[in-house]
Amino acid sequence: MVCIAVMVFTFAKPVAASNRYWATGADVQINMIDHCGEDFTYPANTPFFIAHGWFTTEWTTNTPALDKRGFMAPTTYFEFRVDRVPQASSMNAQYFPETDIKVKLLVSEFDQGMTGMHRFGALWFLDGSLVGGTFGEAMFQGACVSNVNFV
Repeated sequence: MVCIAVMVFTFAKPVAASNRYWATGADVQINMIDHCGEDFTYPANTPFFIAHGWFTTEWTTNTPALDKRGFMAPTTYFEFRVDRVPQASSMNAQYFPETDIKVKLLVSEFDQGMTGMHRFGALWFLDGSLVGGTFGEAMFQGACVSNVNFV
């Protein structure tokens, strides 16, 4: 049985120098789950990143090949929006052999930070093959919206 859930990272380990959010030094994550539905403030002009996605346990020991395909498909993803506009992100997949967990994160970074008030939206999708649908079809799983004042 595959257990897929929203993964929240308040820490992260670099996996490659080409990962933009490590190369630029933005080491502060705004966690959308912690702030779901809340209005909050954040320092203006301070770099930050958003990194959310999915994880599954028993990746090598109990995850069928078709579930692995659905998990890694582009239709299993996290979308981050600022003022209702989707933001660019890069996918970062990691495998942790000590716990047999596969993690798939989508990362959006804001090197210069922001100023003023913005509406943040977070949307999670799973490939249909993982939730009783069709492979290649993105199935909406949940969302969080917050207003952030950068001061």
